[in-house]
Amino acid sequence: MNYFALLGAITSMFVGAAEVEAASVRYTDGLAVGIDELDVNGAIWYVTFNSGSYNDVYTSGSPIFLNNVAGAEAAVIEIRDVLNLETDVPQIGNANPAEVVWVPFAEENPNSFRARQVGHNEPALPYQLFPSFLGGRDTDYTMQATPRDWLFATFSRTPPPAVPLPASLPLLAGGLCILALRRRTK
Repeated sequence: MNYFALLGAITSMFVGAAEVEAASVRYTDGLAVGIDELDVNGAIWYVTFNSGSYNDVYTSGSPIFLNNVAGAEAAVIEIRDVLNLETDVPQIGNANPAEVVWVPFAEENPNSFRARQVGHNEPALPYQLFPSFLGGRDTDYTMQATPRDWLFATFSRTPPPAVPLPASLPLLAGGLCILALRRRTK
């Protein structure tokens, strides 16, 4: 018996079972709205880019990397790398010249937060890391006078709900009509 072949077959079974799909950018109406299956230090996350103030975005819970600057740093590096793998540079907001995604890691005081950030200053430029940002928790930075899209990244272990494609709705309605007609003829 060829023990090396048997060992190779057993190893490939375990390696194949451990493989995880690569992260992918999620789009809505041509804008990148998040990243599915983002691997941050071995944990798989579903990331969504959210506009609004810190207090609005995190009203139902704390940021996932709060008090974990190393985790926030790893997250922005992964976000940058996935966004930069796209064929065209993804636009994350209203295609303003400056676009930034924040991953908060500290609440400096009751009125401010600190976040790691990844973004770009021109739509055609690749995403890059920027120094940490200190901002007001009640300020919606997407509403500032300068043309910027500053968004918060929220992380979840479960995928966001799937939105039915508009083209699938008529197919579904047609199928239901056919079923209703068949039932009527019986």
